[in-house]
Amino acid sequence: MSKSVGPVSFKDVAVDFTQEEWQQLEPEQKTTYRDVMLENYRHLVSVGCHIIKPEVIIKLEQGEEPWIVEGEFLPQSYPEEVWKTDDLGERVQENEGRYSRQTVSINNKTLIEERG
Repeated sequence: MSKSVGPVSFKDVAVDFTQEEWQQLEPEQKTTYRDVMLENYRHLVSVGCHIIKPEVIIKLEQGEEPWIVEGEFLPQSYPEEVWKTDDLGERVQENEGRYSRQTVSINNKTLIEERG
């Protein structure tokens, strides 16, 4: 059994970029960032975490650039709702059979299909 490390929030698994940092990324890096951030959010929701959709996720879903103004962290960017990691582990086990993933590699690109 794993040991609880305390509350977890979306902010704990998110990465923020300033406009300058975002502009320095290659298109492939931007795509990877988008995919990972959306996947992290979907995973948290799939295990039963009830959080308000962060602004960065809304921007990514709408195809907008997710960068923030340096030093400006809007309250809605990361809701204060948290959950304990042991609860998260229990939810993962409960939902384990409900979700599956199929990964296919074509020309060194990985395609992921999630079913649920």
